[in-house]
Amino acid sequence: MGRVNRDIEGAFVKLFGETNEVTAYESFLNRFEIENPPQLLKKYTKLYKDYVNSERLKLERICLIEEIILQMRTRETIDNVKLAFVSGNYVYARCPYYRRDTLSKDVRVLVDNIKNLTSPFSNIHLSDNEDDITIKFLESNETFMEYAKNKLKDSMMDIIKDNIKKLNDIEAAIVLQEQKKEADAKKAAEKKATKKPVAKKAPTKKPAAKKKPVAKKATKKVEKAEEVFA
Repeated sequence: MGRVNRDIEGAFVKLFGETNEVTAYESFLNRFEIENPPQLLKKYTKLYKDYVNSERLKLERICLIEEIILQMRTRETIDNVKLAFVSGNYVYARCPYYRRDTLSKDVRVLVDNIKNLTSPFSNIHLSDNEDDITIKFLESNETFMEYAKNKLKDSMMDIIKDNIKKLNDIEAAIVLQEQKKEADAKKAAEKKATKKPVAKKAPTKKPAAKKKPVAKKATKKVEKAEEVFA
């Protein structure tokens, strides 16, 4: 991959990586492994994974919005257009353009056939002689460069529209996900509310202690004592 153009470099788009590339958070998790990690490390590693998984759609949404912004900025300030001949008869144009689905961060379009540029009946007649149609000649021709930029802009807009459609699909998926969460939470609350509380057992009463009978011998002694003092 060539030199990084900071005008088409994003922030969240790095989180999910490029095509066929390991995502930044997966790379972070797999960077190194520890044998028998402590429980605290296990706890926060699991917490990290759980949050990423539960918020994945929302993170993808931010990432896609950022990609659309990068693409729109380029379309509004299109510059650094390069031309090339392909198969000898066709003029191609390309310029930097951020796209996560391709390794080459540019957009390329077929501008026109050289024969059309030398035909007096074409929309853009530049010369009567094909030998005049050189890259240098075309790049210095404002009419042709504006024509090429408009072709590039049309191609860029097609890509932007595709990404907006993807964004709408993600938005719909997030709504469904949130509705499911709410339904699950409501169901759990209803289940908890309808669950009968376990009846508390009444405390068992201890049997009343029996009175100890008065010993008969002691009673007789008292009777004898009364007779003496009678």
